[in-house]
Amino acid sequence: MYAQIHTIAFRGIEMSAVTVQIHIANGLPAMVIVGLAEALAYRAMPLLV
Repeated sequence: MYAQIHTIAFRGIEMSAVTVQIHIANGLPAMVIVGLAEALAYRAMPLLV
């Protein structure tokens, strides 16, 4: 199953557009984060899972 949503992220009083793409399939659990904030996202990954 594949889904895509458009949302916003707040950083202080500034907003950024965010696109979230989700694919649910059989197999081992995995999470991949891509984009400009990749290094910051990997530090936050334990909070997301």
